[in-house]
Amino acid sequence: MIRSFLADLRAAGLLRRPGGGAFISSCNEHVASLSAADYGSTLVGGTAMASAIARWWHAPADAPPEQHTYLPCELDPASRAPHYECNPTCSTKRRRRLRQECPGWPC
Repeated sequence: MIRSFLADLRAAGLLRRPGGGAFISSCNEHVASLSAADYGSTLVGGTAMASAIARWWHAPADAPPEQHTYLPCELDPASRAPHYECNPTCSTKRRRRLRQECPGWPC
């Protein structure tokens, strides 16, 4: 799913628009980072969502999107590990919830 989502974003040109950006974590869930703890502790490329959004908010309107684009890690599909395992900042609670929602692999 994440590969298709990223392909669609790229095809639409959304990751190339000046002033734009993205923060996409491999910690997929419907309410990602709604809690204060997750908002400040889930990292992509060593940056928390809270920091990424603050940098984007204070940047010039025409800032290069590369400065504000954080994309998820990907596992080797041959590993058969769950998609979120490549990011150690995905919370244990979230991992448990994902396993309940999608007990099979791949999700």
